[in-house]
Amino acid sequence: MILDIIAYLNDITSGLVKQKDRGYNGMSSIGEGCYRKLQYNMYMASGEPVFDARIIRLFNDGHAFEPKFKKILEDKGIEVLGLQDTYVCENEMWFGHSDLFIIWSGHKYLFELKTHNDKYFQSVKKKGVQKGYPKHYDQMTMYMGYGRYTECVYAACNKDDSDLHFEMVKFDPKHFAKLKEKSVAIIATDTLFPRVGNNSESWFECKLCHHSRVCHGRVAPDKNCRTCVHVEVHNGNKWACNNELIPELNLDLDVQKSGCHLHEYSAMFS
Repeated sequence: MILDIIAYLNDITSGLVKQKDRGYNGMSSIGEGCYRKLQYNMYMASGEPVFDARIIRLFNDGHAFEPKFKKILEDKGIEVLGLQDTYVCENEMWFGHSDLFIIWSGHKYLFELKTHNDKYFQSVKKKGVQKGYPKHYDQMTMYMGYGRYTECVYAACNKDDSDLHFEMVKFDPKHFAKLKEKSVAIIATDTLFPRVGNNSESWFECKLCHHSRVCHGRVAPDKNCRTCVHVEVHNGNKWACNNELIPELNLDLDVQKSGCHLHEYSAMFS
């Protein structure tokens, strides 16, 4: 009986978990070094990403720390606004959601809280977030740019020993302009960017990427509206079909994922 319980517990806490496509790229991924990966994300070329259940628990641990940390600040007399703000780029293809805001001396600060393993925490603590974990710096730059903030408080927590690191991040308009150019290029370019690294599937970033099999030609991209030659992309994250047999000016996300029997791969994916 005990063995049955242990087997059941192992079963329900393991395996793979599918993450639902949102239909847009998150600003948290703008710092991704592989432009090609961001293109595959936008065009849903490999279906919905699948994660090991352990990874999902790690994600959830990070989310669960937020209300605990909010209470720590409030107990010390800092006013915390827990309401998230949503940031949207001009073409509505990129969205971001901030963590918290704090009020200090009458000033409202954007506040980003991130958890790290010891390796990355020590890197951030030693070098600062801009050099120690550039993806978070880029994410905050996008939030500050679209939210019109000049500063953001960055808090890093070491998941191994609960050590904390704080720093004030200043808005850099030139860097924001570069990130905006990157976000547009991901959408506007009608050819795939080069693969990251040494063009091999054994490259460490490729081994962790759920697009790897499609990217390296082992399987075909998903047949959906976004990989189809008949699709048209418009501002406002509007996807239209220009096939004269199925003219549709605004395909909803579920329809886009399903595609139809008239699917033909666009030049990008053929």
